[in-house]
Amino acid sequence: EYLAALVWLIALLAVIGYVYEAKWLYGMAMTVPMALNSALGFMVLSMGIAFARPDRGLMAVVTGESPGGVMARRMLPAMVLVFVLAGGLRIAGQVHGLYSAELGVVLHAVNSIVIFGVFIIWCARSLHQLHLEQKRVEEERERFFNLSLDLLCVAGMDGYFKKVNPAFTSTLGFSEVEMLSRPFTDFIHPDDLAATLSEVDSLGTGVDSIHFENRYRCKDGSWKWLSWNTKPFVEEKILYAVARDITEKKEAEFSILF
Repeated sequence: EYLAALVWLIALLAVIGYVYEAKWLYGMAMTVPMALNSALGFMVLSMGIAFARPDRGLMAVVTGESPGGVMARRMLPAMVLVFVLAGGLRIAGQVHGLYSAELGVVLHAVNSIVIFGVFIIWCARSLHQLHLEQKRVEEERERFFNLSLDLLCVAGMDGYFKKVNPAFTSTLGFSEVEMLSRPFTDFIHPDDLAATLSEVDSLGTGVDSIHFENRYRCKDGSWKWLSWNTKPFVEEKILYAVARDITEKKEAEFSILF
């Protein structure tokens, strides 16, 4: 993609040379100049090469839905068009004797500052709106996370909780800081530890865990039976899990059996 960008830049210089009637931009003495149609063809070809893999490298940023991608898609085409037009107006003014070369440089600098400033403010406003929207969505998710009666958590494949909801802490009695500062294996019943580690290994391969049961230690020393539904995201090395307290159900089953 860097070579494609270099080809695009060389072709752009040739196109600008034809627009400004500056031959040295598209060809020099003793060489064959680049034809306008060839320059346009190279620009299209280099862009095609860049967009052939839109999910990799710099193109992943440009084509992405992130604020950076939005800004790049808005600024790059407009910046090229506007600055080429501004340069053309400066040259036209000097050719027709409307102002001197020195004044042309000053006007071009002022125009560039104003145009670039307008673009920056426009993009900043757009990014600000995107940030507010993202913040609103995050706040809505946080409300659902905190209001859920089920035990919700985000855990890393490194063996630590990254986030737990209030239902999690109220059920087990530990604070969020206590839950996040220790490996989650510290809370698991010794008899369930091997099966839990095997389930985590399976999650590491990208397989969802639809129903898995184990016992978690409470702060008062008692144990709670939890039924888990877990979704792994292997690339991020993150597990999103929902657990439900089934202690009463388990105690009822044991009482029937014994």
